[in-house]
Amino acid sequence: MKLTDEQYEIIEQASKLLPKEILKIDACAGSGKTYTLVEIAKHNMDKSFLYLAFNKAIVTEAKQKFPNNVKVLTTHSLAYRNIVIPKFANAEIKSDYKAFDLKELFPDKKYEELSFLLEEFRQYITSDKWDCHNSDLKIFMRAMYDGKLPLTHDFYLKLYQLSKHKNLEVYDYILLDEAQDTNDVTLDIFLDNDCRKILIGDKHQSIYFFRGAINALDKVVADYNMHLSYSFRSTQPILDKANYFLSRFAKDRDFIPMKCFSENDLKKEHTHCIITRTNATLISVINELSDKELALYKLIKDPESVFALSKNLYYFSTNKKKIQNNYKWLFNFKKYQDIIDYAEETDDKELLYSLDLVKEHGENIFSIEEKAQILYHRTESKFFLTNAHQSKGLEWDSIRLCDDFSDLKKDYANLCKSENRIQSGKRANTEAKKIAFIQEVNLYYVALTRARHKVLDLSDNNKTYDSYLIRADY
Repeated sequence: MKLTDEQYEIIEQASKLLPKEILKIDACAGSGKTYTLVEIAKHNMDKSFLYLAFNKAIVTEAKQKFPNNVKVLTTHSLAYRNIVIPKFANAEIKSDYKAFDLKELFPDKKYEELSFLLEEFRQYITSDKWDCHNSDLKIFMRAMYDGKLPLTHDFYLKLYQLSKHKNLEVYDYILLDEAQDTNDVTLDIFLDNDCRKILIGDKHQSIYFFRGAINALDKVVADYNMHLSYSFRSTQPILDKANYFLSRFAKDRDFIPMKCFSENDLKKEHTHCIITRTNATLISVINELSDKELALYKLIKDPESVFALSKNLYYFSTNKKKIQNNYKWLFNFKKYQDIIDYAEETDDKELLYSLDLVKEHGENIFSIEEKAQILYHRTESKFFLTNAHQSKGLEWDSIRLCDDFSDLKKDYANLCKSENRIQSGKRANTEAKKIAFIQEVNLYYVALTRARHKVLDLSDNNKTYDSYLIRADY
């Protein structure tokens, strides 16, 4: 792939970094973020690099791309090497705790109290905080530390963040990819050392706030701030549409319009994906596929997670005993109508669409899930189904966006109205609405930029938009 002038400038600046200095790169969709990091490493073969990855799949892929002066690890594997192996070699490790797991440690507490304690635990171990002031939380963590209870992966990561000796001095550089979707504990590990630091990501692809992710690109104050604004993926008309929505609604003062690097390199159309905003619409799409179409498509997302909310809503309305542990929160509602009222009041799109789905299909949801299992286990296909969150990091020659994405113009107008009549008591609620709106803008942008060549947008909400053609710098 031919390097752009922006990439050459970034490589040059990265090579000049001094210990402790930070280079921040805000890179648009399809701009070759990881490729740029690879080129930085190749241009500095006399230096050692640590590339921090989010999960094992990224590690496997990254190891095939980076030269041998780069060590590729997940933050958890880094913590495992430095905490678990030397200090907890024989420790049992589990993924997560449920309230009933703590009953023996806190026999006098109700399950509701233990659930709150676990939520505080999750908030603490993903934060950059050093001090913990909750006495029950200290008892729980001490039990894990002393081997009375199994460790969790996030707990030993927290222990690593709190450790004074992280053994990072062996690296000249630390690289943090996808910096827009990290968390405070990982960011603190990344920053708390004397290495040269490079973080890269796309601030507008921050879509996991609901999972507690933070946008490090907005949070970190860097010595050098640079951009990648050329997309190697999408045609200019697709980028123009994305430019319009980001410039109008994301309120990014430093927004740089995206430009197509070379439309001549785009492949002929041959792969296609249908992308939904919600899991519920994904279920509806599967149900509407003809037998001929069912034989062609592959579902990317695990049906278990796609159908979970809708199935548990159905259980709530028919047989509450079947409700799964992760959906015990439904018992906060006395009756089904209370859930409907809550969904409408909070404008929870996933919940609203799932409620409609249950109302329309009822028990038929389970037969649709059987179809989904077949699509999910299909090994090869050129036609795909997924939702917007799961589409991140993927690309196809053409996509079809379904009609459940937010009406961004309408939502923005409503947000402006609420800000104009803001009252002191509702300030926090307005701020939450603002964050939720930006997440919807980002999610639409992510879905839109999965396409290399063609986008069929079925959403009347965002199908039409004002002209946005800034080509002076192209």
